[in-house]
Amino acid sequence: LVVVLLLAGLYIFITSDLHNTPHSTYTGIIYVVLSMVGSAGVPMIQEHCIHTYHASTDDLIYFCYVGSTLVSLALSVANGEFSLGVAFLLQSSSLHTWLIFVCFCSFGFVGSTFSTLITAQYGSLVNGICNTFRQALTISLSYVMFPERNELNLHRVVGAAVFFSGLVVRMAGDSSDAARAL
Repeated sequence: LVVVLLLAGLYIFITSDLHNTPHSTYTGIIYVVLSMVGSAGVPMIQEHCIHTYHASTDDLIYFCYVGSTLVSLALSVANGEFSLGVAFLLQSSSLHTWLIFVCFCSFGFVGSTFSTLITAQYGSLVNGICNTFRQALTISLSYVMFPERNELNLHRVVGAAVFFSGLVVRMAGDSSDAARAL
């Protein structure tokens, strides 16, 4: 029921403005699929490493960041984007640009740390639910903070309501499972 509600809510939300949205490219679809697989896979791999190898959260975060840094570096060098990024940072002597860069990296690290701690303490399923809720909240806030770029219509409100009802059903199922365990 939860999966059906989440998928139905996302489908309704995404297809609300299909006629005004440019068609997806194959590259974009591949990026989205890879992002979803990575987002789903990392907590499960972390949970496996915690239980199998008794890895600490510091080890998990370190190796996750080293691995992602090396992959990102290789891809950005191969695409020619690395030199463009470095040139932009060096040419922009603005303190504002450097502050945004440092904040982006710092907030990403703090978010990953808490996400890994959730996985270590509660498991990958709870981490997945938290991340899904966080992503849904991010989308919702984008409509509030950037109304000129994002048009909120009834179709999207219904999709969001169906999606959030799936999260509520999932949380209610967790609380009833916990009550039975007591």
